[in-house]
Amino acid sequence: LIDEKPVELNAQQLQDLLESLPGGSIEKIELMLNPPPQYATEQGGVINIVTKKGKVGFTGRITANAGTRGDANLAVNVSYRTAKWNMTATVGTGANRLPGNNYSRRSNYYRDSTNGFNTDGNFLNKNIRPNLRLQFDYEHNKQHLHSWVYQGNGNWFDNLSNVQFVNINRFEQPYRISTRSNATEGNNSSHNFNYTFTRKGKKDQAEVFRLIANAAVNNTNNERDFYQQFLTGNYVFTGIDSSQQQRTDNNNYNAGLRLQYDKPYGKKRHIFSTGATYQISGYHNALLTDFLQKSSGAWINNGLLSNDFYFTQQVFTARVGATLNLSKTWRLITGVQAEYTHLAFEFIQPAALPVNNQYWNLLPNITLRKEFSKQFNTSWVYRSSIRRPGIGELNPSVDYADPYNIRFGNPFLDACLADNFDWNISLTKGKYYINGSLGYNRVKDVFNTIRTLADAGKTEVTWQNISDRNEYEASVWGGYTFNKQLRANASVGYTYNQYSDAEKRLYRYRDGGSFYVNGNYNYTPNQLLTLEGNARFSSFADPQGRTRSNINTTFGVQHKFMNKRLVLGVQIIDPFTRQQNFVYTYGSNFYIESFNSIRTRNFRVSISYQLNKLVQKSNLSDKEKKRALQQVQQKS
Repeated sequence: LIDEKPVELNAQQLQDLLESLPGGSIEKIELMLNPPPQYATEQGGVINIVTKKGKVGFTGRITANAGTRGDANLAVNVSYRTAKWNMTATVGTGANRLPGNNYSRRSNYYRDSTNGFNTDGNFLNKNIRPNLRLQFDYEHNKQHLHSWVYQGNGNWFDNLSNVQFVNINRFEQPYRISTRSNATEGNNSSHNFNYTFTRKGKKDQAEVFRLIANAAVNNTNNERDFYQQFLTGNYVFTGIDSSQQQRTDNNNYNAGLRLQYDKPYGKKRHIFSTGATYQISGYHNALLTDFLQKSSGAWINNGLLSNDFYFTQQVFTARVGATLNLSKTWRLITGVQAEYTHLAFEFIQPAALPVNNQYWNLLPNITLRKEFSKQFNTSWVYRSSIRRPGIGELNPSVDYADPYNIRFGNPFLDACLADNFDWNISLTKGKYYINGSLGYNRVKDVFNTIRTLADAGKTEVTWQNISDRNEYEASVWGGYTFNKQLRANASVGYTYNQYSDAEKRLYRYRDGGSFYVNGNYNYTPNQLLTLEGNARFSSFADPQGRTRSNINTTFGVQHKFMNKRLVLGVQIIDPFTRQQNFVYTYGSNFYIESFNSIRTRNFRVSISYQLNKLVQKSNLSDKEKKRALQQVQQKS
């Protein structure tokens, strides 16, 4: 959310937007582990980015940064505010040139033999990503507010990868080798529109009616070229090669309407809350795969790897809830949401029967909160949540980038439901704050990527509803302010996933835990200089294994010049080691160890300039201000 408005952005687009916004324009970032009623049914927490409203008049900032890894960003942010109008524009572009390498080692087990399959590769991914955000806010009066937002994003990408495949017999000798080059070029554009109307009560501004309407269109085109050569076990070219092309054109849209009404009542200021949403999305994907016929030099269509389909999903929700102030220190928040989901696939090529699925869900939630004091509180939470598969999990298109590890989606996936139980505690006292959370989730019909061993040593990776799962969670996060110049924060979390004995025996699923630890500091010795740093380690469990990453570190220094209008910064990312990921996958008849390394070591320089003059804060202490005021009064 940005200012409590939903945003339809992926992770990269959100990062580009945040880098385009001046740091001073963000008032705070709220992590809502217990989301408000209108978002309580979504799995996980909700992040709300709250921006500052600014002062009357013109403000603007130009920001640019570039790094040794091949990343760069340029952005301009301007705003103009009057008593009733607030207009903000952010335009920028980002670019990346990201090299890396990877390998995997696989062992295949059969009834009467074993063999191996190794891959070694490298890649270079390049892209340019322009973005534009326009926002107009109009305050007709204290009761009526309007907001219009446009968010546009583009992406031109050019990726190249080279891979060597080696088949190994049971004597650990290579007997078949091939090399493959994959080149991908394409572009993406998206346009998002949002309108928000807020009406506050005339007598009581805590009474709020809000309408949010949104619409978005997106288009992606890409062309992929594959060239593969086959060699003997002694690295001698056999004279056999293969050339293929894949052209993809997909268009999608979504539109929605969200209504929300909150009204306080009674002497204890209880709150009645209700709302409804309707969201529709459509997706058209056309994938054409051709192979080069050597004898004629013509490109021939490969129907087995081509498809053309339409996908539509509609979601309707209606909810009702209440916040009851039982006493000065006890509060009960409860509600229930009814949801209807309908999705449909229509297959043009290959010809197949359409897929239709629809279901109703009733999702209750309840929170009991105890305020021991203004600094210390705790809450017990139960909520039922839903996770629907998206087009990324449902898309049946075959990804042929790696012919020995085929990937495709599953249009028959069911939604994943969960019962979530949490206990949260928060303490803020003086220079420190600390928060803790314990949770248990009963997750039904979990969908996850599953790898299986097919013929000729190939594996297939697709999404499946694998089983139910028990999740046990614990996390602690907090911070300490040593003085006005130095602050530090830290967090640690652990989640343990447990599967049923039947799935573990049949599919070799593995119970496992995911762990992360993070720490950061901020040191400001004076008003012009800031030093900061961050370090994080994470390791994630998977039903077929786990993913382990190394420590990611960031250090930065920032200095202000020209009455704080010019800011220069230097950021050092992963100075000690590049980012590395190890993935271990266990199947019923194979084992894979995969490694991926990306050159994340980066020295980034940033510069920003404030276009308008800043109002300087006084450096006088309260005593000095009081003494100066007394002197003025005496002279007058």
